[in-house]
Amino acid sequence: MSTPAIYARAAGTAERVLRKYGGDFLLEQVTITENPGAGTATPVTTTHAVKGVVFGYAEKYIDGTRVLRGDLQVLLPAQSLTVSPTEGWAIYLAPTADASKRYRVVSPMQPLVPDGSTNILYSLQ
Repeated sequence: MSTPAIYARAAGTAERVLRKYGGDFLLEQVTITENPGAGTATPVTTTHAVKGVVFGYAEKYIDGTRVLRGDLQVLLPAQSLTVSPTEGWAIYLAPTADASKRYRVVSPMQPLVPDGSTNILYSLQ
């Protein structure tokens, strides 16, 4: 089996496992639509349903700067993700927009791309 085929297969496996065992989450994107003529700016919120898993960080990774106590890592399958969240987005660790389960994305999405072209998983903090 060729290297690209192995990574494509790994991405498919990640997708199947996360779909079967992962939780239902919502990604929230807020963009600002500006109207310079009127001097107004209107926030527009878009949500994206995703499957994923959540982990706390091991004590050895908590450095008080990049990773704080209470930070979470969320893994999302790359194959079904149609957007790329960045800093300032939010993720609800629930299938609905439950404010008590809303977390702000503080680190851009980090893809797992072992061959430089096949995204397998995304990790966000």
